Amino acid sequence: MNNNFKVRWLKQKKDITINMDLYRKETNILFITGLVGSGKSTLAKELGKKYGARVVVQDYFGWSDKYDNEECSFFVGLFQKKYPETKDYFKNNEWRKNNLTREQKNEYRMKFDKMVVDYALENKNEIFIYEGSDLFCKSDINLMVDKPLIIKRTAALTSFIRNYKRGNINNDSFKKKIQYIKLKKYEFKRFYIQDLPKLNSFIEEINCKNSN
Repeated sequence: MNNNFKVRWLKQKKDITINMDLYRKETNILFITGLVGSGKSTLAKELGKKYGARVVVQDYFGWSDKYDNEECSFFVGLFQKKYPETKDYFKNNEWRKNNLTREQKNEYRMKFDKMVVDYALENKNEIFIYEGSDLFCKSDINLMVDKPLIIKRTAALTSFIRNYKRGNINNDSFKKKIQYIKLKKYEFKRFYIQDLPKLNSFIEEINCKNSN
């Protein structure tokens, strides 16, 4: 893999843009992915306003209780209608418990991705942006091949610090701060040490698939 395309721990790099000339011309959906805290949501909101696009967040799938907006309600409702057995999963937040196996969670996540993409492609009179961290490590890469895609290349350490600060706002007690630090130690390993190589592998694979 060309080192110029890699996401680094310390060095900030320009975002990778793929097939952007197709957006709003040949296809109406744009994907944005990158590490947790890399600025995906901020960029998606900015481009959403610029293009008048509907911004769909992949986290609607597992964190719908954290989002209070029409897009979340719409796409979660659409998914529940398509897969009625998942209604209790959303209501009880069972995605974040051990009631489902990892394989089941991944299967439903991929179904949610496909549903969003299918809906966008069926509604060609609208413009969409779909953003999420799991797009590069837990989604079907073939959904993104030959589609407009932005990969955030914010340095991994910068992304972690942003994520740390973002979640530390309401930790006003010593006990909460200690609990938060323990959580962030786990997230540092999962979202950065483990995910950074996955993101670089994704960059290599998506570039290879798009060049064939």
